[in-house]
Amino acid sequence: ELPFITKSLDKAYYEFCRENLYEMFGENFRGVKQVQSTDVQNAMVAISQGFAVIPLSEMRDEPNLKAVPLGDVFVDKLQLFYSARRMGKPLQTLVNFIVEKGVSEY
Repeated sequence: ELPFITKSLDKAYYEFCRENLYEMFGENFRGVKQVQSTDVQNAMVAISQGFAVIPLSEMRDEPNLKAVPLGDVFVDKLQLFYSARRMGKPLQTLVNFIVEKGVSEY
């Protein structure tokens, strides 16, 4: 069995993946290998050291890697991070819009 390779340190995320991947494929992964970057994660997957759940936007073009769509369960939820000390007018406008309207409909 190959380990799950992830950048996350969140044990709840590991369990989320374990439960949902088991539901989809009927298999559990043995362990978790935490790495520091997407490049290391991609390299380890490319040399068959494990598998990963990676957004397509973070995948480099690698002819030997195969992707299996995982459906809506694994859709990333994005968060906006910003520095309040250096907030320009456009960023302030965006933050105000999000606070007032939310993003659930968009």
